Amino acid sequence: MKKNVLLVALSSLFIVSCAELNTALDSVNKTLGSTLNTNSNMKVKNTSAKTICRDFKSNSLTAREKWFKSYVSLSGTIDSIGKTAWGNYSVDFKDGSSISIITIPERTVNLKSIRVGQKKKIRGIVRDVILAGTCNIFLERTNF
Repeated sequence: MKKNVLLVALSSLFIVSCAELNTALDSVNKTLGSTLNTNSNMKVKNTSAKTICRDFKSNSLTAREKWFKSYVSLSGTIDSIGKTAWGNYSVDFKDGSSISIITIPERTVNLKSIRVGQKKKIRGIVRDVILAGTCNIFLERTNF
């Protein structure tokens, strides 16, 4: 009798633990799903690199509010494909002027399918803009 009661108690405890574990895993999956799909949930601002740089040249304070952490779509020609000092892949673009668009692609991007000289639409989140003689736009989580 004691064995049966102990077996029922352990079985109940096991079932409750599994239910709690399942709830915790569902929560983690929802969090990861929303993090991984951030770009698809954000509204894309179709613009040009020239527009972003012009805004920063005229007033960097208002430009930061307008562009930082914005999901943008730009056009450019692939200038180089390589690795950063931190081991991330980087794809650099030119837009036909002295503006550089430096990107950190998402891990799902197939870099073997792109070539230097190709014209591409670039979508990514504006991380930084540096004006130092030329205008450099840094995008993260980019897709082509």
